Amino acid sequence: MTHLFARVLLVTLATLSTCLCAAAEPLVCDTLKLGDTAASAAERVTGSADNRHQRWFRIVDRANSRVIPKARYDRILVGWQVCIPSTHLAPQLSSIGSPNAIAAREVISTPPEATPPVEASPPPVEASPAVDAEHTATDWPSPDEKARDLALFFLGTVAFGAAMAVGWHGAERFLTNRRTRQREVHDFGHLFVKNFERPLVIDGVVPHPIRARTRWVPFHRQLDILLAPAPGRRYPNLHDHRRNVEYDVARIAHRLRHHPFVQRPLRTEGQWVVVPFRLKPRRRTGDRI
Repeated sequence: MTHLFARVLLVTLATLSTCLCAAAEPLVCDTLKLGDTAASAAERVTGSADNRHQRWFRIVDRANSRVIPKARYDRILVGWQVCIPSTHLAPQLSSIGSPNAIAAREVISTPPEATPPVEASPPPVEASPAVDAEHTATDWPSPDEKARDLALFFLGTVAFGAAMAVGWHGAERFLTNRRTRQREVHDFGHLFVKNFERPLVIDGVVPHPIRARTRWVPFHRQLDILLAPAPGRRYPNLHDHRRNVEYDVARIAHRLRHHPFVQRPLRTEGQWVVVPFRLKPRRRTGDRI
């Protein structure tokens, strides 16, 4: 579990540093013109129409402050803008000058008011040639906001890992205690039946003088040991031999007193004599109940 948590932490830190570096890149934007498609805009700005599928390629509606989903690239409107990191500019654009100069002088196209509006499209957005790349990116999440979101994601991952570790430890402890209790119940029931039938065994005549069953009720922490005479025998029963049965049960319970079980009053269920025992609670010491 410790190794798994360390791996999650390293992957989260690597993702955080990569995203912060990407958020720091300056953006440049190109305003869409009449007849433009996502493919033609991508080829003009990045040098390849296939780049429209890249995660860093985005079409922005600045008038409504929203990013257009890639699923809607088949219907784009005049006045929207293609925005990409400056490092992904087409080589012919990058060679003109610095990224900021390109964003201000070359990549932002003529104002959309110089082109006729498309039918049923929103009013074209005026683009000023003096707008620089930093101002163009104002509709995008700022680096501080991205850093905050990534920090919250990192803290959530750490909290989830800690909760998983605590839950795993609790489940392992529960299963260990359950196996220990089942072993105690089985051993006590076996010892009780063995001690009860030992004086009744007659070698060569009566090898198994009684029948026995055990019944464990976890909710009540109660173990019932059911005893009945073997075929052709009459002991044990509470009708004719109550005092003898009570004496034998008390004698054996005293002999097994180092086990964490307390005897309860006897009762009858049909042909069975029910000898109930209650599991004593233990002090909690470390992982032990």
